[in-house]
Amino acid sequence: MIYIQVYVPDKNRFFDYKVSRKINICNLKSLIVESIYNVKCNDEFIKCNYALMDFNCRKRLKDDVNLYNYPVYNGYKFLLI
Repeated sequence: MIYIQVYVPDKNRFFDYKVSRKINICNLKSLIVESIYNVKCNDEFIKCNYALMDFNCRKRLKDDVNLYNYPVYNGYKFLLI
């Protein structure tokens, strides 16, 4: 398990999550969108309309890989756009 922070610009704040490193990026985006907006969306909608990026270097994370494939540590920050 790892602790991450996700910044959502339209809410203008950080949200904290504790997730497994084995989680798929698309599933992580779905979890974040569902928890923030209280809506359930299918994976195709999430893939097309939301991007998860590294907060520091603004590099977009690929949807089909796990969080384990990225050098992420506790307190790591992401940007959801």
